[in-house]
Amino acid sequence: MIDNNRNTTVEEIIDTAEKSTFKGKAEKKAGKRIGYNYIIIKSLKESQKNDVVKCFYIKSLFDFGTCVIKEGTYGDTKDAYGRDIRDRLIWQRELHELLQNNLRIPRLLGSFEENGNYYLVIERIKGSPLGKILKKGKRQLRTDLINKTKRGLQFIDYLIQIYKLIQRMHNFGIIHRDITVNNFIIMPGGRVAVIDLELSYSMTLQYPSPPFLLGTRGYMSPEQENASQNPSEKEDIYSLGMLTLQSWAGISAYKLNDVKLEDITRKVSYFIPDKRIAEIVTKCIHPDPEERPNINNLLETIAEYKNDAKKNIIRPSSIKKSYTKEEIILTVQESISTFGSTLLCNKEKGWFSEIKNKKPKPEKDKMEKAWYGSFSIGVAGIIYFLSIAKKAGIDISKAEYGIQKAWELIYEKYNKNIDKSGIGLLNGSDGIAFVLSHALKNGLLSWSSEHIEWMERLLSRESTTLILSSGLSGQGIANLACQEFLPAQVQEKLKKITTKIIENQQSDGGWSYGKRRTKGFNNGAAGVIYFLIEVGKLNNNTEALKAAKNGLKWLISQAKNQGETCYWVNSKGKTYSNLWSEGVIGISFTFLKAFEYFQDPIYRQYAINSLNFQLEEQHPEFLNQMTGLVGKGHVYLEAFLILKEEKWLTYADKITQTIMHLKKTHPLHGPYWLTEDERQPVGNFFKGISGLLYYLLRYCDIANIKPPF
Repeated sequence: MIDNNRNTTVEEIIDTAEKSTFKGKAEKKAGKRIGYNYIIIKSLKESQKNDVVKCFYIKSLFDFGTCVIKEGTYGDTKDAYGRDIRDRLIWQRELHELLQNNLRIPRLLGSFEENGNYYLVIERIKGSPLGKILKKGKRQLRTDLINKTKRGLQFIDYLIQIYKLIQRMHNFGIIHRDITVNNFIIMPGGRVAVIDLELSYSMTLQYPSPPFLLGTRGYMSPEQENASQNPSEKEDIYSLGMLTLQSWAGISAYKLNDVKLEDITRKVSYFIPDKRIAEIVTKCIHPDPEERPNINNLLETIAEYKNDAKKNIIRPSSIKKSYTKEEIILTVQESISTFGSTLLCNKEKGWFSEIKNKKPKPEKDKMEKAWYGSFSIGVAGIIYFLSIAKKAGIDISKAEYGIQKAWELIYEKYNKNIDKSGIGLLNGSDGIAFVLSHALKNGLLSWSSEHIEWMERLLSRESTTLILSSGLSGQGIANLACQEFLPAQVQEKLKKITTKIIENQQSDGGWSYGKRRTKGFNNGAAGVIYFLIEVGKLNNNTEALKAAKNGLKWLISQAKNQGETCYWVNSKGKTYSNLWSEGVIGISFTFLKAFEYFQDPIYRQYAINSLNFQLEEQHPEFLNQMTGLVGKGHVYLEAFLILKEEKWLTYADKITQTIMHLKKTHPLHGPYWLTEDERQPVGNFFKGISGLLYYLLRYCDIANIKPPF
């Protein structure tokens, strides 16, 4: 082991490292010693690129404390020029030596080598990353910024400090090149520090040459992402623009970039209501570096906003341009091309999803792909959307290859190997029958006796649970969809399903699922009751309708009422979130359908009161059907139709405009969205793009397109 607490040149360190014996990464276990002076407290980050640990160090009686150690393993993540993570850390050491006495960055505490690995030891700065503050504040911070509250102006002060830190780096000839919300620490007292300098570039030394790649998605300028020219200060200006836009929008930067030039102003003005802030941010994220302002312009504009707020000066507002229904339909049509492109469709296997429950998650932009057949997160859901789109008059010809590969996959998993496939609506054979019925109804497939026989086999198995996602209720929904093709068989199956659900209903009207009595739509009472209403309504089944009423009575008894709002809690007493799948909005949907059929004012009241729960709280980080805005949008559209109140359409309008302003455009493949936290877009229905496009179609043709079930 060699301790390098003295100043050492890059060449000396590399020469010494090359003579060391490489033994791989050190074990990141609490209490384990690393180097001579350091004991691991906990791992902060483990990745293929490099590991980061928090340590306790003891160098003498008076020299001890906590620190952060970055490990660079020999040969890991070599670039095209033979440089690995050690080279980045060695460069970072030199930057700390240059800058630490001139701006607030972690102080360099030393470096050492062990087993061929290079370790950079730096100060652990106490505080919270800016990203954590944004995440904690959620949409409230956006409101505070717009309304210029004390908290909002405090955040403006953080932004001013960040701009000044980067300005000072530029004065030293250094470009940061990895400006993100997580690379600024808000210290106790409100002072800001900047961290993670390993991608920085010295304009004075023109080093490293070539610059290290790449950066963080969402914040990288087009020229940095494409490595198309030497770094300039304009790269940091772009990143600061994206950081500012993220702060106002309350949405991750990687969901806000990749926009056509003509759409940049439209997007920024939608999320930033202050005209002057919107204009400067629009210039910052212009794809042409020459069009971007300098950092002084940015500082002056944000400081003016703060000063005007203190003086209560009224400032001009941005002009928002809403998307028309014609533009939305055009976007849906253009998105069909995306489904035919390699952005969503593998050339050999077709449409992919992100692999389920993968731990640990891959590095940053890497996504481990999987090919599923299911309705929920597989290719069947895309088929379902395309069948609805075809009926609505959308040209789906550019998705033909994906459709072909999808049917091949579905046939392999749910025909040849049906006994090995799952059961249920969302992830099983019943969901395939549901999709098959719509493909036949809407002309995506031609009617044949083989298809009908297959449909019968898909519906032949019986679940042992009651829930909608994987149980009898979901199987019932699938059977209702197939009723016109298999009238006698479906009638018999629906009778069995309904009888079993009613037999399992408890005296108070609820159901038990193991030891739990859940209430949500996908996996609880709301979904079961919805099925009972549908089968009772369509087949005049009075027993099913009676059971539905008893179930609604139980849900009402479990509600927590607060004035004109109500909500539900789970078995642990935790409030349900406001989501479709397992939240209050899904329960609202069931009460809406109950009122639509029974016309009982108590169901109307609970529908409205549950809709009022977190009504103004929209979280556009998630756009999908299961856990995002699309699910809420469907329920608001249904509320408008059933309750005949215009305000619910207004809420659906807001969701639709937010979705449209979060559209991204690939220069080769077309429009797309990131609907959850996926690393690249996926097409599936309940957590991907096809479900979002289904909602947009329904918004434009609410009279003819129904909710997904």
